[in-house]
Amino acid sequence: AIFTTAAFVKNRIDINSIRDIISNLIKVALIVLLFAIFPAQLYFVTLASFGSGIFLLLANITVKKKVLPEVKADIRKFDIKIVKTLLASGIWLSLSQLCQVLLSGLDLLICNLTLGTALMGLLSIAKTVPNSIGNLTVILGSVFTPHYTILYAKKKIPELIIEAKFSTKIVSFILSTPIAGFIAFGRQFYILWQPTKSPEEITMIQFMSVLTCITFLCSSQTQSLMMINTVCNKLRLPVFVNLTVGIVSVIVAIAACNLTDYGVYFVAGTSSVLMGLRALIFTPAYSAYILKQKLSIFFPTVIRDCVGFIIILVLFSIISNFITVTGWGSFIFICAICGILAYALSLPLLFNKAELCKLKNKLTKK
Repeated sequence: AIFTTAAFVKNRIDINSIRDIISNLIKVALIVLLFAIFPAQLYFVTLASFGSGIFLLLANITVKKKVLPEVKADIRKFDIKIVKTLLASGIWLSLSQLCQVLLSGLDLLICNLTLGTALMGLLSIAKTVPNSIGNLTVILGSVFTPHYTILYAKKKIPELIIEAKFSTKIVSFILSTPIAGFIAFGRQFYILWQPTKSPEEITMIQFMSVLTCITFLCSSQTQSLMMINTVCNKLRLPVFVNLTVGIVSVIVAIAACNLTDYGVYFVAGTSSVLMGLRALIFTPAYSAYILKQKLSIFFPTVIRDCVGFIIILVLFSIISNFITVTGWGSFIFICAICGILAYALSLPLLFNKAELCKLKNKLTKK
């Protein structure tokens, strides 16, 4: 895996993504081939994973030699201080992952133990699409990390701030439309996806989905700013904040499940709301603090992104009240038309004239 840093250093993580796509295709092809030729065996899946892993090994080494040939392993350059720095950062990142377990991994377990398997099943359905949106948010936010690292290493802080604001708008531009669409058209989606559920269950699933989406809606506005913590190696305070939020959300969820009739909504919404507030308030302020800037420097951009989302959500909500979905075909068609309209509207809402020219130039080059 150490060879994957070559693409990161050169800001060519698109190479790693292409490599991952090919690896997954190899894995799928091997699984299909093995099951088609031989009697079915469970270990065929692990054999396919092993085959794709061999490809990754060879691809990583090849990519490193091509994009970063000037860097070579040399035992004489070993420095234990750098190892200690990496180890410390790794520990804090591991604690951050523990916080994510507290925030998102225990809700189904709490629901199962306190409210039963039926409600846990509904909550599981409600979290499926929002969790996919969350994964996409993390992927998009991390795309800008190599460029942040290069600018920070060269001590180009003003350029880093400009790039951080611009990338925040890009992530918001990409994600605001699908999140707003999922909230506005979620009920129609669940009616099509879960035709065996009652109207009351559909309403409950939709409401829990909206609650779960709050954290991803907020983090989509600031996810790229979160990467500044890693770039500057300032991870302690965010970890403590996440840990506090995780512990509080678990306590509130357990208490609500035992003391109220709305426990399942507290399970779905408590951590989501708290992490949403963290993303909108703490992340921009802390990013400015570690860059030694005014704490308010990123808030105008975040507010503009939020206003753009609200306008799109209102537009989608109005449209959803005047359309009738008869099947998957009409649903996909309506979503496509609304998506095109929302993306066209988002451009002037989120970007100024100079940023639109910059965005056009980047797309033209690609």
